[in-house]
Amino acid sequence: MLEMKDSLWFLLGFVPCWVNRQPVRGGWQLEIRALFWHLTLTRRTVRSQRTSFTLRVPLIEKVSAAIWAAVKSL
Repeated sequence: MLEMKDSLWFLLGFVPCWVNRQPVRGGWQLEIRALFWHLTLTRRTVRSQRTSFTLRVPLIEKVSAAIWAAVKSL
């Protein structure tokens, strides 16, 4: 069972700690980061009203890269 300290770190990993909105060609980009995830929203406002988003989980990406490196070395 998780102790209080461990569960606090787990919960804090989902709280956004960095937000950045910047203009890009034809719209804007919003980037939100937390300890366990990163979210990037891109909104095009000139021609098409498209919104795209990318959700990244760095821990999963690192584990996946390590597994792939181990498989390639076999």
